[in-house]
Amino acid sequence: SEDGKSSLFVVGANDIASGDDDKEEDVWSQGRTILRSMSGNSPLIAGTPKMLRMLYREAEIIVKRSDEAYPFTKEERETSMALLSNLRAIVLDEADRLLRTEAVARETAERKQRKIDQQRRVEAEELALGNNVRPPPPPKKKRLIVARQTQTELLLRDLPVPSLDDIQIICASATIGRTMRRQLMQILGAPSADAAAALVTGDEDARVKSKDAEKRKSVLLPEKLQHAFKVIDITDIGAEDKDVNTDGKDLSVGERNEERRITATLQGLWDTMVKMDVVKPTIIFPGRVGVERVEEELKALGLDDVRTLRNLSGDSHEANNVDAEDNATDTSKWKNIPVYIIGERFARGLDLPEVGNVILLAPPSSAAGYAHMAGRTGRSGREGTAITLVRPRNTEVQRLAAIAETLGLKFKLELSGIAGAQ
Repeated sequence: SEDGKSSLFVVGANDIASGDDDKEEDVWSQGRTILRSMSGNSPLIAGTPKMLRMLYREAEIIVKRSDEAYPFTKEERETSMALLSNLRAIVLDEADRLLRTEAVARETAERKQRKIDQQRRVEAEELALGNNVRPPPPPKKKRLIVARQTQTELLLRDLPVPSLDDIQIICASATIGRTMRRQLMQILGAPSADAAAALVTGDEDARVKSKDAEKRKSVLLPEKLQHAFKVIDITDIGAEDKDVNTDGKDLSVGERNEERRITATLQGLWDTMVKMDVVKPTIIFPGRVGVERVEEELKALGLDDVRTLRNLSGDSHEANNVDAEDNATDTSKWKNIPVYIIGERFARGLDLPEVGNVILLAPPSSAAGYAHMAGRTGRSGREGTAITLVRPRNTEVQRLAAIAETLGLKFKLELSGIAGAQ
């Protein structure tokens, strides 16, 4: 604020993974350390929800206890008083992660499915009784995984303010969907999400208010982002294969099969890249293949601008062109195009505006994971393409189908109909 006295929380998503039953002496020592690092009426405080809870609890202790019992400094008292009286706004950065929205969505979907299953069982039992046949056996009971209360909710609950209505709450996230909106309404006791908090998610998207359920689902991803998949053909798994590179190691059948799968996936990656008529800077999420293995493969093919988190700016190129001559025609168009190889855990918040393609070497485990990875392209109204490689002999196809259903997406087979593909 202009007076420089109002406090603003910026709550980050890298929370400390521990329980909520903190010992008072731990809170005392950590909270007081934070207080001592502050000077006067700090206008901005940034940290995790747990750290900020410790900070405010410590400030309350200092204000409530007498000087005789606890020798606090004048500066500590002034800072504590300012903290307890000047809070004006809270910014929740990566709000979906802070509120564990994905876990809440899973719980909600599971509860809904259980109701459907229960209704179907009742109907089946009634039908069996009407036909004088034995009703179907009851299913095995499965434990419902309940989304536990987050540190962010505890922070909002414990803030020493008369009412949260007096504080501006701002939620920033790339994936603000219906589940998070319902969460905010419930946590803050508001009649609508807009009344609960200011939602920051880039440009306003008309799909949010669409009557089409599929369009509302797809709002978690850029509107101009196209989605495709490519099936990796892995044949004769379990058979002898002299082409598998073992580097002289004596591998078991399982290890040889895994190496065969990786080799086929890398070949599928390169085939996908070669088929693109117009090449653009690309992010590759390697999955189990690993960043280093994909990096080595692309450099061996003659690509000069392969980047990882260690070298996002592309300051140094270390291409290895030993085997590039056989792929000279295919490599030439990709030779100087930036190709980023990024681990899935670092997808969240990654902003590389020039990226036009995202390639996932396997479907992620959740729809939220896909949204964060595929959403690295097609940003700010630009066009983009996300291509996912799938292997047909495991659950990857079903996993991708579930993601498509959850997000309301339509995946094109191979690269047919995708802009920039041959």
